[in-house]
Amino acid sequence: NFRKMLDDAKIFGSETTCVLHCDPLMEGQSRYWIRNRARYLATAGESDIFYVAVENITENMHLLHENQKVSRELTAIMDCVPCGILTLTRDQFRRNLTFVNKAALEIFGYSEEDFRDAYENNRQVLFAADEFEKVSEVLEKAVLQHRSYFQFRAKIMRKNGALRLVFHQGVVNYDENGANIVLVLVDMN
Repeated sequence: NFRKMLDDAKIFGSETTCVLHCDPLMEGQSRYWIRNRARYLATAGESDIFYVAVENITENMHLLHENQKVSRELTAIMDCVPCGILTLTRDQFRRNLTFVNKAALEIFGYSEEDFRDAYENNRQVLFAADEFEKVSEVLEKAVLQHRSYFQFRAKIMRKNGALRLVFHQGVVNYDENGANIVLVLVDMN
């Protein structure tokens, strides 16, 4: 990795980076992570001269691994609950699907890939013909009014065309990027 970083810096003429997980230098120390940044400066005789900056990122990597562990645990928990869960982000332009659990997929009758495709390309197919506008209006109104909680019932359309009445409860958190929406879906059939 380190050698490739230097080679790339010379070939491309731009700053390159690599992250290394290193064994301790002395007994009693633990393994650590370093981020290296390199820039090719010149050639002197048969040698190349590089500027290399080294940063200890061990704490950041531990936090990253802990966040990944917690994320995996939360996903496992959300996949085990008997109700559907969707998480969405809403910025100034659109609503983006960030998570869908297994129970939500079962309610809609989709695989995860098919559900994400339907959501991204034609989310109207997920609801009965007269329901999509109502659902969109409820979500937009909740966000525009900076509400932290909302609920509604709507008929969803399963992939096979069957209709189901689903109770939706939403919680909204706001940050500098917009709204983060968690929807809990309960199949009323």
